[in-house]
Amino acid sequence: MLISLAHSVIVDLFLYGCCVIILFNEGDNYLEVKKKKYY
Repeated sequence: MLISLAHSVIVDLFLYGCCVIILFNEGDNYLEVKKKKYY
């Protein structure tokens, strides 16, 4: 029980981390595009 709970938490954190990394990358790309557009 405890092992499966820990495993699901690890998987959740891993997926959450991937989402955060993807969002940061998309945000950086978006800012770069805005800079190129306005400057």
